[in-house]
Amino acid sequence: MKHLNHIDKCRFLNEIYNYESNPDKFTYIGKTPSMVIFASPCSKFCVELEPALEIMAKRRRERYKVYYVDTDLEPEMSRNFVGRRVPVIYICPIGAAPTIVSETINVRDLFNLADRLLTK
Repeated sequence: MKHLNHIDKCRFLNEIYNYESNPDKFTYIGKTPSMVIFASPCSKFCVELEPALEIMAKRRRERYKVYYVDTDLEPEMSRNFVGRRVPVIYICPIGAAPTIVSETINVRDLFNLADRLLTK
């Protein structure tokens, strides 16, 4: 994966949302619209979704960033942002609340939703 931005807790706190200092309201602090994918390499659906996310990150790199959080490596973040199933995707426009998408969305709908919300 070359275009997906793998992100750990430290980068997440500094680039996406500092939930330690502001736990009550998700406030996106990034300067570029983004999508944050919480996924697990142990999930068949996540593994199948990953190549599409890589393509999306490559094609849309001028418009928005695509971040990837490995929930197996970041269990604390997983507890804070993921329910029972992965992937969970946060679509984070500038100056608005994020839209949260569950594992049930198909790739084409995800591309369309992200484009609509992040490229205004």
